[in-house]
Amino acid sequence: MKRQLFRMVLLGVLSAFALQSQATPVPAAEQLQHRIETYLSQRYQGMPVRLVFKWPQRRQTLFPMETVDSLIIRYPRGRLPRGNTVVTVDAFWNGKIVRRFNYTLKVRVFQKVWQSRERITARTLIKPEDFEQTEREITHLYGEPVTDIREIAGQITRRSLAPGNVLTRDMLKPAPLISRGDQVELVYRQSTVSIKMRARALQNGAEGEVIWFFFPESRKRFKGRVITRDQAAFVRN
Repeated sequence: MKRQLFRMVLLGVLSAFALQSQATPVPAAEQLQHRIETYLSQRYQGMPVRLVFKWPQRRQTLFPMETVDSLIIRYPRGRLPRGNTVVTVDAFWNGKIVRRFNYTLKVRVFQKVWQSRERITARTLIKPEDFEQTEREITHLYGEPVTDIREIAGQITRRSLAPGNVLTRDMLKPAPLISRGDQVELVYRQSTVSIKMRARALQNGAEGEVIWFFFPESRKRFKGRVITRDQAAFVRN
């Protein structure tokens, strides 16, 4: 009777030990995933974004961290992780790489952006009240979103915007100071010589842009760099 009781207790202890041994890699795997997420989050350091990590339901091969003395997580430099992301992990033991794994996960990026309230046609001078701020997923957004609405001062749209479109910097360009048909003063400077002539703009032009001007007297065209609303500087071809 005592021998049978001892055998039952021994089997219970061994079963508990076996269960504990089988469960050991689980917290290690979760710890490794957390380290990978922390590493990827550091790529966005200083950026006002929120990241959501989604690991595949099918368990990937994750080695127990107790079997190595150090890990190095690698991801290509100069690239922000977004969408389907592959991270390489090198495992070291006594200074040598003993295992190398590639882990795949999905990185979703959310940010507060400005989206259009209503439809805006192309070449429209936009105002802050044309937009509202909200958090949107920008994982697959093309272009860099405008985060400071003050950036749009003096800007016009390059193309039409539908209601709810996220405003990005590539959608904007400076509003023209000079419009086609405007009569402006074209200034020619060389050392101490300065000559001013009246010319007609053949194109729209924002500050700093080079556009074509027409001189009625000579019936010739010349290029000029827009300085103000009524003045441009002569540019040699």
